[in-house]
Amino acid sequence: MYQDLNYFAKRLGKSPGSSPDVLAETSPDVFTSISALVDNNHSIVLRGVLDSLETASGSDLPARASATLATAEKKFTWLRTENSRRFSEFRERWEKRLVPGLLLPVLRHNQWIIQDLEGYHLAGKGTPKELKNLYIQCLHDMAADCERQVSAMGGHINHLQASLASSWYEESIHGNLTRLLPVFEASVRGAEFEAFRQIRISMGSMIQEKFIQGFSQWTGGPYLSEAELVEKAASPFAKPGGSPNGFIGFMRLTTAFGERLTEVMVDHFQDKWRLLLSGLPFREIQRGGNVGDSMQGK
Repeated sequence: MYQDLNYFAKRLGKSPGSSPDVLAETSPDVFTSISALVDNNHSIVLRGVLDSLETASGSDLPARASATLATAEKKFTWLRTENSRRFSEFRERWEKRLVPGLLLPVLRHNQWIIQDLEGYHLAGKGTPKELKNLYIQCLHDMAADCERQVSAMGGHINHLQASLASSWYEESIHGNLTRLLPVFEASVRGAEFEAFRQIRISMGSMIQEKFIQGFSQWTGGPYLSEAELVEKAASPFAKPGGSPNGFIGFMRLTTAFGERLTEVMVDHFQDKWRLLLSGLPFREIQRGGNVGDSMQGK
């Protein structure tokens, strides 16, 4: 598939009145990276469109889709606000669920609390297996909920991309050559979204591993009360942000990771659509040989 992207670069550089400086200065590694995303089913269509470039005029080529671009900016702004609201609600919801009064029944039921003459202890020695069980019983549901927040935002983005593509076609497609950027976008959309999906589905194991590795030492006690046990047992995660207890501290860390991941997704796709909907900076050769202003400059 690298050959198709190399072909893409060469064809753009040969089109009439084009400004190939950026393509000439672009590292081949860029095209190699993009080639890994291109869907083979779109390859023939893309090459067919590219073959028509040499006889094209500037007016035949992809221009700025102003209306769709304005819609994209508005929708991505809404997504950022919605994402912040959802994670704020997530954080508030789980801070209420990880207080001692709700954690203690779970710890008692799973026999994590031992009482002797010295006070209260957290059972075990802090082996990876024990930490995994503690995580599953106390924090797994929280991590799964965080993953659902990321998945929901991914669904919003996927739906928005389909809507933008439809609007783009209606606004800009008036001939074979104007299909260049839309065909290219369609050819990479599935793979780029799959890359983010793979990160999302690996979140559970990543968060669990972070919990296990976060214990520099097993703080098993003794504690004066069960409430103190909940407050201090997972203390490595409470200290950085001054959380009421380590379980809430770990939840806040998980929330920050999930929220930042969704922000990166929004950043990526917003930048992508800004670029594509701005068209290509070709120069139109007018009659008489004068080179007009670039469409991007207009």
